[in-house]
Amino acid sequence: IGKDSPRKIVKTLEAKGAEILKSLGLTERVQIFTGDAAVQKMNEIGAEKDVVRMQKGALMGKAYVAKGGPKAGPTIIVVNPWITSEKFALETLAHEIGHVIMWTKLDPNSADMKAIQAEYEKWLLSVAALGPETSAAAIKASRGGAAYARDALATTIGEEPLLFSQLTPKQKTYAISFDEWFADQVSRFFTEQPTPSKGLTGLQAVVKQIADSVKAAYETLIKVFGFKP
Repeated sequence: IGKDSPRKIVKTLEAKGAEILKSLGLTERVQIFTGDAAVQKMNEIGAEKDVVRMQKGALMGKAYVAKGGPKAGPTIIVVNPWITSEKFALETLAHEIGHVIMWTKLDPNSADMKAIQAEYEKWLLSVAALGPETSAAAIKASRGGAAYARDALATTIGEEPLLFSQLTPKQKTYAISFDEWFADQVSRFFTEQPTPSKGLTGLQAVVKQIADSVKAAYETLIKVFGFKP
């Protein structure tokens, strides 16, 4: 992925972010900060440590929930202003919006949620079948796409990919968590599906797309490891 100008990235994130939030009915519930404004907002809310993590490439984006929970006030989303790829920055923004959808829009007891949970469990079993010597990069790739994994690993791990067995317990939990998997499927929808299906609201279209996104993850596993779930 090539380098894009900071100004171009900020403009794209502001425009696309507003478009996504409007389609989901989340305009009043989410505030997006990019570029210099992201750093200013993190310092303002006492998240200076996250600024340092972003400078080091250890944090791509973050959603800060309001005190009292995601429904008590607007969630603040910041995107790492040191990301130099417009595509990667947009993937990151859509990923963080995925967390907000998870927290505010999905009924855990709904049929849609149960279907999504079932797809996640299939993916989890496919990853488990690969064994502990699977690379962390391959798991990220199966969850969020090869480009996402490559950029993330290039800035946080280095040239030598770590094996899943070498991660800390906290890192392992994060890598295969439902929240992260779901957020990546939402990211895929908004970055790989430019035109939502006709007749569907933004949220309905996202839910409908999850199953197809899982198929793409399976295809990555098959291609990289010759493994078929």
